This record gives sequence, structure tokens and C-alpha cells, in this order.
Amino acid sequence: MSEVVAEAPLAVSLATSPLVRSRRLGDYLPRHALYAALLGVPAVVLAALLSLPFPAAQGPGFVVVGILAAPVVEEASKLAMVVWMGRRLGVQASAEGWLVLGACVGFGFALVETAGYALVFGATPAGMAYVGLSRMAFLPVHALTAGLAAYGYGTWKEGRGAGRFAAGVALAVLLHGVHNGFGFLLGGAV
Repeated sequence: MSEVVAEAPLAVSLATSPLVRSRRLGDYLPRHALYAALLGVPAVVLAALLSLPFPAAQGPGFVVVGILAAPVVEEASKLAMVVWMGRRLGVQASAEGWLVLGACVGFGFALVETAGYALVFGATPAGMAYVGLSRMAFLPVHALTAGLAAYGYGTWKEGRGAGRFAAGVALAVLLHGVHNGFGFLLGGAV
């Protein structure tokens, strides 16, 4: 049986693998993934609330907030949703399972954030479509960084030390900040 799963496409392998178990959702990973993606909504709200102390800055201040503060706030918000989900549903997962859940929260976060930017900055339907489509490149970044932080959390839960947890979160924040920095250098809002 394991040989068949190993040769199956990745999506099939993930869907049939017991990477994640919980009291409420059982062993079915797609159900967990959908729940995690929906947690992108409260993650964006939490990030917005945590961002209130940072004034809207122009010029260099905007860059500092975007490169330093935004990655910390957003990664903390996404990780908070992953941890909340784990506690609320009694999730038992491997580090890889936590990575998948984190990536799903990050994907949901990116979708909600993109929709918000499209509504705020797209004055017309065409403008909304432009903003929404131009931000599609951000989906994998949020999924990757949230997955890395959640993987670090998963390694800590497995008893492999707090250092790996800290490293996962630090790497997520660093990559997010580098991504935002390149976005600013290229003249785009991130």
C-alpha cells in the first residue's frame, strides 16, 4: 500500500496521508486544509489590528514599516491562527502536516488581503481586477512563509527543540521582508 501512495501524484499523496489528525475533522487532510484556508480571514483582521500602532508612513518610513513591521505582524497573525486551529480542533500532526496547514492559512490570508487591496485601491471594476491579478504573485509567498513558521511550530511540538521553532519563524519573517523589499525596489506596493 505504501508503494502505491509513494508513486501517486503529490496531491493524491497528501490527500490520503495521515499527516494531520484531529478530534473534530478526523484524518481527512482536505477538510483540514479548507478550514485552515478559511482562517486567513481572522488572520488578516488580527494583522490589521496589530498594525494599528504603525502609522501610515510615506517615503522611507513606508519602506521600514513594509520591510520590518509588516512581515513580523503578518507572520505572527498567520501562526496564531495555525496554533489556534491546533488547540481548537485537537490537531495531532507531523511537522510536515503543520507545514501544510500553515501554507493553507497563508494562502487564505493572501486571498483575503488581495481582495481587500482590490476593494480599497481599485476604484473601478477594471482597477479591482488589475489590483487583484497583479497581487496573485503574493499567494505563494504567504503560503511559503506561513508554512515555514508552522513547520517550526510542528518541530517544537515533536520535541525537537525551541530553536527550530524560532528558526522557522525567523526564516519566514526574513523571506517575507526580502520579498517586500524587492517589491518596493521594483516600485510596487506589497
